[in-house]
Amino acid sequence: MTPENTAHSCQNCRWSRVRCDSTRPACRRCAFDGVDCLGYGPPLLWVQPETLHGQHIHGNGSGNGSISRLSRKRGRPKLVLAKSRTQPISRRVDMDGSFAIFSTSKDKLVKPPLPCPLPRGLAPANDADVNFTLHCLLYFNTHICPDVVAVDSPENPHRIDVYIWHLIPDFLLSMLNAISITHQIIRSQPLNVLLTDNTATYSEGSAADKQVTRLESFHHPLITKVYRYQHQALQGINGCLQIMQTELTDMAIALIALLLMAQVQQSAHGVWWAHWKAIRQLVGTRGGFTEIVNTNSSLHNPLSLFMLIDVMSCITKPSGSIGGRISLQLEYLEHLPTIYHDGTDTGFPCPNELVECIIRINHLRATSCLLPDNDADINSRILSLVQQIVSFSPAIWIHRANLVKPRASLPGRDNVFHFTGYDFTVPANRAAAVEEGGWLCLGFMFQAAVLLYSTRCLILDRGIPAPIFFPTDLAHGSIIDVHDLRSAADDMLFNGFRRFFSVNSRQDAWIGKFLYWPLFIAGMECCSGSESSDKRELVTQALGNLASYLGDLSLIDAVSFLRSQWQMESDMWRIEASGERSEQALYPRTWDDKISLLRENSVFFI
Repeated sequence: MTPENTAHSCQNCRWSRVRCDSTRPACRRCAFDGVDCLGYGPPLLWVQPETLHGQHIHGNGSGNGSISRLSRKRGRPKLVLAKSRTQPISRRVDMDGSFAIFSTSKDKLVKPPLPCPLPRGLAPANDADVNFTLHCLLYFNTHICPDVVAVDSPENPHRIDVYIWHLIPDFLLSMLNAISITHQIIRSQPLNVLLTDNTATYSEGSAADKQVTRLESFHHPLITKVYRYQHQALQGINGCLQIMQTELTDMAIALIALLLMAQVQQSAHGVWWAHWKAIRQLVGTRGGFTEIVNTNSSLHNPLSLFMLIDVMSCITKPSGSIGGRISLQLEYLEHLPTIYHDGTDTGFPCPNELVECIIRINHLRATSCLLPDNDADINSRILSLVQQIVSFSPAIWIHRANLVKPRASLPGRDNVFHFTGYDFTVPANRAAAVEEGGWLCLGFMFQAAVLLYSTRCLILDRGIPAPIFFPTDLAHGSIIDVHDLRSAADDMLFNGFRRFFSVNSRQDAWIGKFLYWPLFIAGMECCSGSESSDKRELVTQALGNLASYLGDLSLIDAVSFLRSQWQMESDMWRIEASGERSEQALYPRTWDDKISLLRENSVFFI
C-alpha cells in the first residue's frame, strides 16, 4: 500500500502511533514521541516478513519436511520498508543512526539541518557506534563549523577530517559527539518552547540559582547520550593530566576548551567556570599565557576562546569583583593580532580595536569603583577611551580582515555611512556589494554596542554631574554630548537589527548570527525607558531565533534575565505613576545593580 501524495498527508509512522506532520526532512511529532519516523524515503508496503519466526517445521530432519504455520494473530500485518531499486538500505535508520530524523525547525530565520550521508566505504555499515560518531562529525562540519568563523572556507580551522577519524582520540570524539547532539537537540525545539521561562527567576536581593532553560527539560531521546559522552571526555582528560607530558597537556587544554564551549552552549549559568579555571591552571604550569602563545601556534584557537570567555564574562560581573582578573586581561592586548586577528576564526567577529576597548572598560570599571567619582585622572582616561571607540572605522576593519573579496571598479557615487555626525566614505565599487554593506553595518553595530557599554558603566552610572562633551576635532567642528552619542548608538543598533532579522534577510552566509552580544547590550539599555516595548519584543525574538539557529541555550538565559529586568522596570513605572511607596522603589538602575542579580559567574556568549 502506498500512501497518497498530498500536501496535507504523508506516510504513517512505523508504529502507527502518530500522524506525520509533513515537516521535512522528518516528522517532528515522531521526534517528540521518541519513535522512528520513515520520513520521505521509500514507500510503505504490506509484505510478508522474510523470516521463519512463527513457523514450525515438521519432519524427521531429513529431506523436505512439511511446514505448517501456526495460527496467526489477529490484526494488521507487519509494516516494513520496500527495498529500493537504486540503492539498497544497508542499515536501520533510527534514533541511534542518524540526526536527520530530528530536524524540526520551521522558523524562517533558522536553517533546518539536513541529512549528512556517510561517504561509501568510510566505516563498516554494521558498526552502529562508529556510524553514529561519523554522523556526529559530519553534522559538526556541516552545521556548527560554518557558524564559528566569520567567513566559512575549506581552510576552516575547526573542521574535522572524517577520513582520519580512527586517528582521533576516543575522548575527543566523545566531546565532539556531545556538542553535535546538544546542537541538534536545541534546534529540534520549537521557538515557543525555547522562550518559555519557567525554571528560574531573578529578584531583588537574590541571585538566580537555577539554569533558565535546562537541557534535561526537553523531551528528546538523545539527551542521555550528551552526558554519557561528556563523562567519557572527562575521563580522557583525567588520563592526560595524570601523565603530565607536554603534548598531553596541550591536548588537555584543547579538549577542556571544547568542554568549556559545550557547557556555555548548555547554560550561561552552568559549570563552565570550573573548566575555565582548569585551563588557567594548565596555562600557568606551561609558563603563562604569553609563553604558550609564543611557542605553540596549535593552541591559538583554544586560547582565543579562553580569552573571549574571560573578557566577556567580566561584563556580567559587578565592578568590585573583577579586579583579580584584570592583570591577565591586560596581558591579552599584545596578543590580539596573533591569536584573535579580528575574530575571523571565531564566532565573535569583533575588531581587535573594539575588543581592546572592552578590556580597557573592564579595567576602568574595576579601578573607578575604588576611587571617588570626581577623580580627574580616571575621568580623563574614560573620555580618552570613549574618543577611541568613536574614532574607530569599520570600513578599515572589513578590508584589513579580508572579509570581502575585491571587486572590479564600478561607476557610481560614493556611499557615505553616518554615525553620530562622523562620515565614513566607502568607494561605490565596494559599497555596491550587499555583502560588504552587511559587514560594514556589523562593524558599526559592534562599535555602537561597545559605546553603550562604556558610557553606561563609566559615565552615567558614576553620577558625574557635569555634562560630558567631546573635543571638536572628533565631530568635525561640532560639539557632541554623551546623550547624543548614546542616542545615535541605539538607533544604529536597532536599525541594524531590523535589517538582519527581517523575514527575507536570511541567506547562507547570514551575518546576523554574530549579533548576540549587541542584542544583549541593547536589551540592557531597553530597561532605561518606558516607551521601548517594540524594541524589547525585537530583542526577545532575535535572541530566541539565534539560540535556535546556533544551538545555544545561553542566549535563552539572556532572554530570561532581560525579561526579569523589564518586568521589574514596568513594576517600578506603575508604582511611581500611582504614587505608592514600595520595595520596587529600590529597582536596580545601574549596570552593577542589575548584574548583581545574576549568579556569580554567568556569560551570555559563545
